[in-house]
Amino acid sequence: MIQCQQINELISGFIDHELTQQDEQRVRVHLRSCEQCQKTATEMRELQLAVSSACVVSKLEEERWEKIMNNRPAKASRGIGWTLLIAGFAWIVSVAIWEFAIDDNVPLIVKLPIGAVWFGMLFLFLSVAWQRVVSYKTDRYNKVKI
Repeated sequence: MIQCQQINELISGFIDHELTQQDEQRVRVHLRSCEQCQKTATEMRELQLAVSSACVVSKLEEERWEKIMNNRPAKASRGIGWTLLIAGFAWIVSVAIWEFAIDDNVPLIVKLPIGAVWFGMLFLFLSVAWQRVVSYKTDRYNKVKI
């Protein structure tokens, strides 16, 4: 029974050909003599086949989805949407910073560190954005689909 538990832990790796030669041989020998483990291995193989056939359907759906997303009107509306979102957010943040800066009720000792944090985040965002733009132009793998 203990051997069956050990073999059950290895069956998935056996089916996927991920075991060492020694473990694979152990599983193979055990499967010849144990009907319960043979049944488990058969069920796992059937499950693997079912999952792989389901992946084919999802790949077709993925191709269809990619075709829809690469449609010109979809790309244009997505670009316009992002532009408006970023512009609106930038406007709101700018007004908030301006109101904070001219507020006389907030002491300078509070304004300086908060301002430093905001400008630090702004410069960090701009440096990352610039780095992405530069790397996008030279990245050999930007068209690779994962």
